[in-house]
Amino acid sequence: MAAPFASSDSGSSLAELSKRMGETGWLAPSESVENGGAALSPDLTVVVLEELNKRGLLALVQGEAQALKTALLGRGTEAQRMRLVRSLSRGERTVWRHDVSVSPRSDGSVVLDADSVGLSATPDADGYIVNGSGMFRGLGGAPDILWTVALVESDDTDPLPVCLLIDASSEGITFAPSRMLSSMAARSVRFDDVWVLRADALGPEGDGHRVLSTQVSLDPNADLPGWVETETDALLDYARATESGGKPLSADPIRARILVEAYIASRVSRLLRMRASWERNQDGETEQADALASLWRRAAGSELSDTARQVVGLRALLSSDDPQAADAGRFERLSRRELAEREVGDTEREVLAAEIGMGGKEQGE
Repeated sequence: MAAPFASSDSGSSLAELSKRMGETGWLAPSESVENGGAALSPDLTVVVLEELNKRGLLALVQGEAQALKTALLGRGTEAQRMRLVRSLSRGERTVWRHDVSVSPRSDGSVVLDADSVGLSATPDADGYIVNGSGMFRGLGGAPDILWTVALVESDDTDPLPVCLLIDASSEGITFAPSRMLSSMAARSVRFDDVWVLRADALGPEGDGHRVLSTQVSLDPNADLPGWVETETDALLDYARATESGGKPLSADPIRARILVEAYIASRVSRLLRMRASWERNQDGETEQADALASLWRRAAGSELSDTARQVVGLRALLSSDDPQAADAGRFERLSRRELAEREVGDTEREVLAAEIGMGGKEQGE
């Protein structure tokens, strides 16, 4: 069910829906009422998560606001937690997260691509002056909080990434006109001499990219498929049910092979996500596993988008308002979502696939 996140004008309605869900505690079903949750038992929490997943709404529980809440609970000061945790659980504040590139290394560390940041932070008394521009993702036409990484120049070391929570209404912040493919697309924000208190830093200097990479940990008993797996299954069903020349699309040897490759990629993505979840529940140290799972998911999503176009043909490019669209425009929405989730500056699937050793298909197969 990709449709709720597919259109370019869905961000504001989803933000309103997130707020309504937060009022019931469903954005944090297992957490205490004091922290804005519903205080449900583990069994009922799984039921809520599964129902949200069936309706294509699980991303609201795993989105930027809830990830920031997780980061605050693990890294924030008591003052930050008191000020923000409950309002984030209740969906009362919208958050856009800075879209930067990180890569896992074999020693377990996570390395930041400094060129992907675009923001500098100059120390100034009890704060920072932030300048530059960056790409952000999140719900709503405009956020309440910009969850940001900026580079602090140092005379002794390389620039240090610091994580900052910036009031989006601060003077000097400019939002570029929206040209979104979908509500999942990254949007440009410019900072001109934006002053931020040091008290609004989340974690120490040098650790900003790790804090920003925080992911939401769902109930380990809720084995929920991600969107790549769901859309892969939908493509397989379509290929089995749709005929060409009197035979199902899936009966064609070339189509069958690339469908199998897409299926394998989606399941590897799921296994990596499950491993990250397991490590999180074991020791809480998941930066490398999370980054690898995220990289593979984007590569699997890109491969799936390519596969849909090769298996379905030109009808996969038609939107839902065209009566000739395949599966009511589902695969066109899939392509737009995959494009929207690509890393900023990543224009070739092979670039991302090479990062994680994922072999690509030859074009035209």
